[in-house]
Amino acid sequence: MIRCLRLTAVLLLAGSFYGCQSGKAVQRDVDARNMLETMCKLVCIGEAVYDEPPPTSLPRLVDWIATNVSNDLDYIDYDNKTIRDPWNNEVVLVAENETLIGIGSAGPNGRWENGQGDDILVKLQDVR
Repeated sequence: MIRCLRLTAVLLLAGSFYGCQSGKAVQRDVDARNMLETMCKLVCIGEAVYDEPPPTSLPRLVDWIATNVSNDLDYIDYDNKTIRDPWNNEVVLVAENETLIGIGSAGPNGRWENGQGDDILVKLQDVR
């Protein structure tokens, strides 16, 4: 009986520790998705207001956002011309035929897997 109680206590502790870790991971996922959706919305606003397509390279996109939309977003490093996700990875710009179609995060593993695995991809068409 005592062994069973000890085992139960260990499992509960392990489960609560795992739950805390997953809570942090879930929050980073939510933060990343929110940031990516905001970036896509800013791109859509810039396109509509200035009738100019966004660039498909990260440094040029940072300049384009600073010029056309906003130059005070926390997750954009305007000096180094980069945008980082909550895991401190550079965001990924997804383009087809030289046209920006989405912005992604490589997720916690830091490897871009073409929007698969733990990647988070928000397409411009999904926020329009």
